[in-house]
Amino acid sequence: MAWIQFGDPSVNGRGSGIRFGKNLAEIHITNYNGDYESGTLWANDIRVKGRGRLANSDTGITYVQGDQEVRITGYLTGSLRPLLASNVSVGSSRKLKTNIIPFNGKALDVINELGCYDLQPHR
Repeated sequence: MAWIQFGDPSVNGRGSGIRFGKNLAEIHITNYNGDYESGTLWANDIRVKGRGRLANSDTGITYVQGDQEVRITGYLTGSLRPLLASNVSVGSSRKLKTNIIPFNGKALDVINELGCYDLQPHR
């Protein structure tokens, strides 16, 4: 593990460091002592392999982006986890759609042909 220190820890313990992994491809942002998990990483745009991105705009909007989908999972697992938010906007604007084709049939006929089902949640 290589460690780079910046600042003078003798002045009120101020400074920071970066540790580079020897056996694992990892980087640790540290405090002035080089302690693991002790520093803060500030970045405007973080890109990850596989075309993923975490970015922040000047207007305070944070973007979590992925080419196929974005998943919330447990730490180092593929197990999906709930996402909690005060509000979730689901877009369905005509402006967001392409290849809009007019329907030439009778909508009431389509509705009348539908079957009715009583769906119960899994318990």
